[in-house]
Amino acid sequence: ITSKKTSDKPSVTDELSNIVLEYNVAWPINVVLRNLTVKTFYSKIFNFLMQVKRGIWCMNSVNSALKSIQDRLVHPNQQALNQIKVLHLYRHEMQHFVTVLQSYLANQVLKVSWATFQERLEKVENLEQLYIEHRNYVNNIMINMVLNQKGKPIYIAIKRIFFFILKFYQRIQESHWETDECNLSNFAALKEQYSQYKKISDYVFSLITKLVNNGYSSQLEYFILLIDFNSRFTKLNVSKYSSNY
Repeated sequence: ITSKKTSDKPSVTDELSNIVLEYNVAWPINVVLRNLTVKTFYSKIFNFLMQVKRGIWCMNSVNSALKSIQDRLVHPNQQALNQIKVLHLYRHEMQHFVTVLQSYLANQVLKVSWATFQERLEKVENLEQLYIEHRNYVNNIMINMVLNQKGKPIYIAIKRIFFFILKFYQRIQESHWETDECNLSNFAALKEQYSQYKKISDYVFSLITKLVNNGYSSQLEYFILLIDFNSRFTKLNVSKYSSNY
């Protein structure tokens, strides 16, 4: 765990960035797996996966919290029930995003890259070839996880999504709806959090679509297929989204 200071901007505010993966690679393994590679590449991959895991945990917690809130409403009126229903819809959409992202990273990036790496290892004949294959393996993961320079705008936008998911979770946890009526002011704030999430998720989809259309990575098509299963995103005019996110 490091103590590096991060920006106060929502797009980069994330205490998980202070957790890094380190491993002291001894000789002769460090000829192929260098300490700098672990710190620069493997640590970024590890941190990204942690953020996804936390996003899923937050949405599971929101689901439990909303059910608990509804159980505490002894004689709920229709307005309270409608608000809880709407919040469940918000939660479901955000949970769908992080679940699809986790599935893509695990199945289309990590598992596929590892299988390809193992296959190529059978053709390695010397240390130099081993170094090259490992480098290609890591670079392929970085590309498909949009952790390289070209995918940086997408990664930054995804971190904004994690930020709004976390804020949504925190606001739900801080709510005290003990009566038969929901707190209207709190509901309005939750609605605004979802609105911000929706804008940035639309923007992420537009960026990924443009990258795929420009031949960046065919594996990202898997993510597009899953995230847009109901064609919600394809109905958007992607040109209207700016890079202000």
